[in-house]
Amino acid sequence: MKVDGWDELQKLGLSYVKTKDIVDSIKDTSARTANAVENQVVSADASFKFGDDAQVTAEWAYSKTDPNTQASLADVIRGTAYKLNGSYRAKARLGFDATSMTSSFEEVNPDYRSTSGGGSPDGRRFTLGLNSGMKMIGNLPDVTMSYSGNSSRNNLENQLARRTTSTVHNFNFGAKPFQKAKMAGDELWQNVRKNMNVTTAFGQNITKASDNTTKSAINNQNYQLSTSAGRHTFSTFYKYQITQEKTAATGDRRNASNGFTYGLKEIAWKTPMYPQKPFSTDLTLNATRTRDKSIDVAGRSHQRQYGVSTQTKVNETERLDVDYNLNLTDNYNVNSDIRTMNWKCAYVVQKFIQDDGNFTLSYTSNKTEEEVTTQNYREAVWRVDAALKWGGPAPEVVAKRGEAESAVKDILAVYAEEDILKFMQRVSPNFKGDRIAFENNARATFDRVDAIKYEGVWASAFVPDDNVIEITFRWQRRWRVYATGAEETATGIALFRLE
Repeated sequence: MKVDGWDELQKLGLSYVKTKDIVDSIKDTSARTANAVENQVVSADASFKFGDDAQVTAEWAYSKTDPNTQASLADVIRGTAYKLNGSYRAKARLGFDATSMTSSFEEVNPDYRSTSGGGSPDGRRFTLGLNSGMKMIGNLPDVTMSYSGNSSRNNLENQLARRTTSTVHNFNFGAKPFQKAKMAGDELWQNVRKNMNVTTAFGQNITKASDNTTKSAINNQNYQLSTSAGRHTFSTFYKYQITQEKTAATGDRRNASNGFTYGLKEIAWKTPMYPQKPFSTDLTLNATRTRDKSIDVAGRSHQRQYGVSTQTKVNETERLDVDYNLNLTDNYNVNSDIRTMNWKCAYVVQKFIQDDGNFTLSYTSNKTEEEVTTQNYREAVWRVDAALKWGGPAPEVVAKRGEAESAVKDILAVYAEEDILKFMQRVSPNFKGDRIAFENNARATFDRVDAIKYEGVWASAFVPDDNVIEITFRWQRRWRVYATGAEETATGIALFRLE
């Protein structure tokens, strides 16, 4: 709707919900006293758009809860909740390019109840995100910058013994040092310098209680260098973290981590048995070392992780995956080492039963040797997965399989470079969602993730009626968690649906 004073009212919503227990449904009130609950919630939300640069959304809700309709009206509880979201993208000026901002403010009253009648956690939360790029003069490289922060507080009306607050700040900077330099040397060295990217990140997380009984502060620094050239990719990092806990008996803890990842694609080789049949293997190597520089009762901890992953293309529809990981943990004391070895072998057939389906046979082995108790234990799993479907899609859809797989690989390769400006160039100008919010979500992901890896891109299924191809791929990522100061690794399977 076009509204005077507003550029555009994109959405307006109103709702009213009432829930009430039926007292008569309790037949024997002598055995159980009737305690009927009635809850009413009125809510509204609206979305405003100002040109192509700004957008504001607002939500508001009011609840009226009677915890016992058989008792006095004085027991009625009333509460409110509201939230504001805003996003803005500025035009390029003063050397700043692609500057955008997002913010939100939310408050939930302790007496607010949701439509189900249950309680809602009270709190006041504020978030802010800033992203920008700076065009530098001369041969200086352009710089990308971002900031994200949030603050939360509970116990708004002091209904509890103490109140807890949390504040998080993250700063990130990135640049390509040889972006404007004249490239000299062979083609490999030129590509290395052209794609070289340096990023730095600083994070702080402070949590404390109002009665000053507990307080923790985590400060992180992270420096990373990554580059790629042809079939080669390389990245390395260094992190330093200080954790302070008021209630901890060990005092402050300091640890440092460093590591690298190297990838080499399309290694060609043959076997003496089948010299006429070449194979192609993708290789990934990674190593990480973390040292605890604090001294406490347990001593200094020391962790090392090494990994090797290979994917061998047998033919157009079959591949062999082998992954090996070695983890070593000790605290520099005698008889304190723990060694864990994990390896997985999987044979995948991507084409099965009329170009539609897949078949996977895998074996996983986990073995741990623990000097602390001088014990070893091992787990091994055989697994077979099959997805079969009879009756394939239209021939013209099948013909697009290779083109669709290549398109997805291209998108994932750009995303894995963690270059937000290059990635956003792939987003359609006709993007239907909130482009500013999408860009900031992508930046936030890049800021947290230390390593992104994709593998196994293949057309896994078809939807004949809609002429849709589903492109499946596996992903793996490692990221920093500022709330705990830990590193987490996750893997999974996702897909694109392409028309």
